[in-house]
Amino acid sequence: RKLTIVERFRLRFHLFTCNACTSYVTNLGFMHDVFHTQEYQIEAEKLHVTLSDEAKDRLKKRLRSSE
Repeated sequence: RKLTIVERFRLRFHLFTCNACTSYVTNLGFMHDVFHTQEYQIEAEKLHVTLSDEAKDRLKKRLRSSE
């Protein structure tokens, strides 16, 4: 739902005064930018990342031992 004018004001005032929330919002923006940059680079460069057969075997063994 859309926030009312009073709710928007209260939220903005809180964000203006709360250092923890301000840091959180800043970090969210940073992560958003990083993830979109990564996505673009992967698509643009057609990177194909795979695990080696040895790494796959190690994962399989670990998963089997945890059952």
